[in-house]
Amino acid sequence: MIRTLDHAHPVLRVRFEALKGLWDQAHPTEHLQITCVWRSRDEQALLYAQGRTAPGDVVTWTRVSRHNLMPSRAIDVCILVDGVGLCSTTSKAHVASWENAKYAPLGPLCETVGLIWGGAWLHHDRCHIQLPDDVPQRGAA
Repeated sequence: MIRTLDHAHPVLRVRFEALKGLWDQAHPTEHLQITCVWRSRDEQALLYAQGRTAPGDVVTWTRVSRHNLMPSRAIDVCILVDGVGLCSTTSKAHVASWENAKYAPLGPLCETVGLIWGGAWLHHDRCHIQLPDDVPQRGAA
């Protein structure tokens, strides 16, 4: 799994940076932390099995993801409520929030910068942000 924007589609990279700027302005005490930009199909298969044939909660609704493309067309994030750093629910220094209400402001901000927010889908994926289909896979920023 890769968490750096180096592996994101160039248009996604530019739009995500714009989103992050808007988020930081509107929510100065909460920080967006990237949890995934790209993952292999094997990693996607393990996530898909979770809550189905493997222990844990269901965390994805798809066997093939926009995270599996290179460059990636999707980013997953979490919201840090008390600092900047790696997102970890066990870290004492930085607490990730998984409260659904915390993610609601992502929807309008994503729309503003031309991204799609997974929280608006039937199977809510509030941590997921992706490029719309009308952006070519080999596009320029």
